[in-house]
Amino acid sequence: MDIPERMEKKEKKVLVIVCAMLLLWISSSWISMINVMIVATLGCCMMFLPGIEVLDVETFLRENSWDAFFLVGTVLSISAAMITNGVSDVIAGLVPALEISLPVLIELTAAIIFVSLLVIPVASSLVPILAPTLIAVAANAGVSPELIMMTAAVCACNCYLLPLDTVALITYGKGYYAMTDMAKSTLFLQIAVTVLAAVWLPVVGRVFM
Repeated sequence: MDIPERMEKKEKKVLVIVCAMLLLWISSSWISMINVMIVATLGCCMMFLPGIEVLDVETFLRENSWDAFFLVGTVLSISAAMITNGVSDVIAGLVPALEISLPVLIELTAAIIFVSLLVIPVASSLVPILAPTLIAVAANAGVSPELIMMTAAVCACNCYLLPLDTVALITYGKGYYAMTDMAKSTLFLQIAVTVLAAVWLPVVGRVFM
């Protein structure tokens, strides 16, 4: 790969925009009025603006996998409607009380997330949809809901072995790599995340229990 020693102007612009987006995304954990999807959309739009011109409209329209965009948009709309209309809360209310130990519930949560990603490959929509049900199951079982939601977030946001997430789906459509290539190149990342989660989650979990 021919990587220049110095960053170009466009690369510096991308760095500034992405850093601003990351700052807003992190801030959304405390400032509820910040919508992560709106931040992502505005950040993308900024790259087309005169004077910035990181992205070209014609190239963008021609080269993107629009099937993935429509899929993501549809899933986000459905999940927002389910949460707003209280459908998720109704589903959670129908879940019977189960006596499940913490390790079993964590394994069950991970399995549900991974299977659901095959149908809803959008982590930002999947977790909010399943959250009320998972919280209800955890509360009925006497398990800390925070730990279960941590498990769901880790599983949904760290699926490296297969192109199941939004970004992976869009890039996979370019045809630059095969599905097996992603598993080979990200195996170390998955192992690292597993080890770090095993060490860190019990520590932070004691804060919430």
